[in-house]
This record gives sequence, C-alpha cells and structure tokens, in this order.
Amino acid sequence: MKKRIWFSLRTLKIHEFNKTLRYIRNSGETWPQIYARLTQLQQESIAKALKAFSTPIFFYALLKSLGDTTQVSITFREATVAAPSGIITMVASAALILVLMFLQSAFMAIVLRSKEVAKIRMVGFSTEAYGFYTGNDELGLVLPIAPYGSLGPAHPVNGILTSLILALVVITIIVPIGAVGVYLVNFQYQILITSDNGILNYVGASFGLICICTALAYIVFFNIPLPYKKNSNYIRWGFLHLVSNSYPHPRVKDWISKP
Repeated sequence: MKKRIWFSLRTLKIHEFNKTLRYIRNSGETWPQIYARLTQLQQESIAKALKAFSTPIFFYALLKSLGDTTQVSITFREATVAAPSGIITMVASAALILVLMFLQSAFMAIVLRSKEVAKIRMVGFSTEAYGFYTGNDELGLVLPIAPYGSLGPAHPVNGILTSLILALVVITIIVPIGAVGVYLVNFQYQILITSDNGILNYVGASFGLICICTALAYIVFFNIPLPYKKNSNYIRWGFLHLVSNSYPHPRVKDWISKP
C-alpha cells in the first residue's frame, strides 16, 4: 500500500510561495521591500474582501425591505423596476465565494508576513516599531504584543488582551458572513418550496444554494489536511527524464510498461 502524506492546500500554497520567495530574494529584493509588499498584499486582500461583501449586503437589504419570494421591485418616480428574487439571491451567493477567497488570501498574507517578521533577529530592533515608522503597520505601537527579551510579564495580561482582540476580530468577520449566508439559504429554500414562482426563480435559487455549498466546501477543504500520494509520472517524466545524461532515459521502457 502506497504511503500517503497529509497536508492542507493552504500549507502547500505557503510552501510554494516560500520557495518562490527564495528566487525573489536572490534577484535582489531586500527584506524591507518584501515586508512592504506583503503588507500591501494583506491590505489589498482585506479591502477586496470588504468590497466583495458589499454585494451580498446590498442584495440582503433589497430582499429584506423591497422583495418577497417572487421578485424584488423598486419604484422611483412612478417607474417600477423588478427582478426575480431567485436571480438576486444567486448573485449574492456567488459573491460570498469571492468574499471567502479574498479573506483566505488576506489570512495567508498575514501568515507569510509574520514569518518574514520572525526572521529578523537584531538586538534593539523592533519589527512593530519599524512597521509603524514605514507606515506598514499603523497599530504596531499599540497592539499588546512586545518582545520582552530578558524580561517577561509577571501576569499574562498581554496574552489575554491579544486573545480577546483576536477573538473579537474573528467574530466580527464570521458573524456577518454567517448571518447573510444563513439568510440566503433560508430565502432560497422558501423560493423552491413556493409554487408558481417561475422558472427563473427556481433556477436562480438552485444555483444560489450550489454557490453557498461551494463556498463552504472551499473554505473547509482548503484548510484541512488532505491525503496526497507520490506523483510518479511527474517524477519520471518531469524530473528524472529531463536531468538524465542519456536520452531517452534508460528506464523509459519500464515506465511505459508499468505506468
């Protein structure tokens, strides 16, 4: 039985980035440049996630105030514009996939940036102070995280404050996304069980539910360990065959006969 290795896609992507970063560093990029770029990527991903989340929030407000399980209608100066509720919920559900992908990207940028910060070991040098000075970390001097060196806290106040702030940030992110997702699932279910809603509503609600299931599957399977096995074809044809001193490789016939 072939041995399988377990790791997450997140871990694989981070490893892939670190390998690429070696080439970037060897090309002349300095630590301050890499640090600034990772900070920029982190901020951009968060901004894109918030921008993408505005779409389901907007449609949530429309459905809540101006819609029912049949249509959403807006009247302005005696002119009425209406759209099937199922199509609107489908667009909102599809936007949730982008929200989670951008949030995942921001989380990975935070992890990569933290790893880069941890590489700096200089007496008297504070990466938080450096980030504050360069404008890459506006909260660098106010977060309850500090390298004590030869001194340590007598009470775990800093750790407690850090955990509380982190928990509040996570809750602030998860609760709104979860609430909108639950509302969309329930609304789309009501559309599907309501008779005479029209084919567009049924199709839109169905695809919307598929989008939400896809978003959940993505965020779960991207972060949990999955089994991987040795890719024999790549090892043979993508590596051994290319580095062989003889052409073709002496074991080509065995590879063909025993794939």
